[in-house]
Amino acid sequence: MPQFIINTNVPKAEIPPNMMAEVSELVSKLVGKPETYVATHVLPDQLMTFGGTTGRCALCTLYCIGKIGQEENKRYTAALMEKINRELKIDVDRMYIYYVDQERANVGWNGTTFA
Repeated sequence: MPQFIINTNVPKAEIPPNMMAEVSELVSKLVGKPETYVATHVLPDQLMTFGGTTGRCALCTLYCIGKIGQEENKRYTAALMEKINRELKIDVDRMYIYYVDQERANVGWNGTTFA
């Protein structure tokens, strides 16, 4: 059930058409879960500041059942920020990624929970 959300002030017209599929595949590989469970969500055109300026920036969140931890998060951060930098032209010092380890009982899917 990995879910990766990118909030950004980059205009929708500048989001590459293949980016969503590529981010979904990347998240699947990083966390080691089937892509059939991965959800990605990009919210462009957001009114945002980072470091007191309105230049390109992103605030991201990766939700996952397990697979969240100090060493994993460093690896995820490197790969995800590199991808976002390449696709959206956002400097890596102008984005944050928050990691949320979800409890199985707190995630619903297909009429039940993962617990």
